[in-house]
Amino acid sequence: GKPVTLEWIHTVGGVCGAISKFGSGMAQAFGIPALPVGQPGHCAFIWQKNGTDWYLDNDISGWEKSTTHTGIQYSWKVAAPFFTMMTEAQLNSEAYRTSEKLRILAGSFVNEDMQFQLLDEATSLCPQNYDLWNHLDILFWSGHPSRVDKNVLQKRMLPHLKENEREAEKERNVAWKRPVRASEAEEEAQVIS
Repeated sequence: GKPVTLEWIHTVGGVCGAISKFGSGMAQAFGIPALPVGQPGHCAFIWQKNGTDWYLDNDISGWEKSTTHTGIQYSWKVAAPFFTMMTEAQLNSEAYRTSEKLRILAGSFVNEDMQFQLLDEATSLCPQNYDLWNHLDILFWSGHPSRVDKNVLQKRMLPHLKENEREAEKERNVAWKRPVRASEAEEEAQVIS
């Protein structure tokens, strides 16, 4: 029931959750966007540098296996790369807003050709807007494959997903994929009173 502080982690120890939650909390305390992310059997965290680039720290599985952590709300999907994709989509706020307006407008048409035209125009304006691709995918599976070529959709979207699922960050943490020892008292770290 005690607050997790650096002193507490040093004294009692901590595993990946304590380290990642502390790391994201420290970043947030200094106004840096950060949040914990889940990995198979592990907790890592992501943080934003320079208002645009996201970095994955305390990582053992990479971006492609990082998912939403309990209590964290994501914009599109549970995979962590979609969080970075949302940031990229919003860098050009005018293009993002216009693409969203076109997406909403497309949903009001019954005519699938008109929906496709609007969504196609919107993806040209903001190709990082995942919701657009999702709507195009729904349109494809609604039985209108003559106008929507699934292979073309995948080829157009793939570069944006790959860019956001990058395994290697520009700068590596010295502890990347190495165990982190937060305390001399490792046995005590397993017991929380």
